[in-house]
Amino acid sequence: MQISPSGAFLYVSAPSQPTGVIAVFAVNAGVLSFVKSTPTADNDPSGLAIDPSGSYLYAANASANSISIYCIVPASCVTGTPGPAGTLQQVPQSPLADTQKNPVALTLDSTGSYLYVANQGSNNIGTYTITAGTGFPVEVTDAPLTRKRGRVWLRWTRMEDTCMWATKAEPRGYRRSASPAEV
Repeated sequence: MQISPSGAFLYVSAPSQPTGVIAVFAVNAGVLSFVKSTPTADNDPSGLAIDPSGSYLYAANASANSISIYCIVPASCVTGTPGPAGTLQQVPQSPLADTQKNPVALTLDSTGSYLYVANQGSNNIGTYTITAGTGFPVEVTDAPLTRKRGRVWLRWTRMEDTCMWATKAEPRGYRRSASPAEV
């Protein structure tokens, strides 16, 4: 479940449906009004993330091993006849096959430049850069947590605003990352 950056829309994934659904609700002074459901074909949407501009919604499809990318109306990425404000339109070449297994949760950094995907089946975190103008994720192949090197542990240090990480293959302790690009 995700709320748009403007606070005007709430998006809810329904992974247990036969085809999967993402429901859109308008939010007005805390009151929800149903807008529309978007079927997700054979995908099984679980985790959702919205970029900081409110233009793109990303869905982790666990059973399909994919990531769906949607344009949020009225963003400039909408093609054809747009639906009501807040509704979703799948972008071309979506869903993107996730090279890992069973993506269940995802989030974007505060700039909307990086997408992080928690993969339950491969027990890791995939890192993607976001293509400006299209919202399409491109896998970062040299990100340390995308490699299959054993179990990964994360610890966020608020005082230093850094992420510390370690893997089973590197038991000497946590390594420090100075920016999201290094995580």
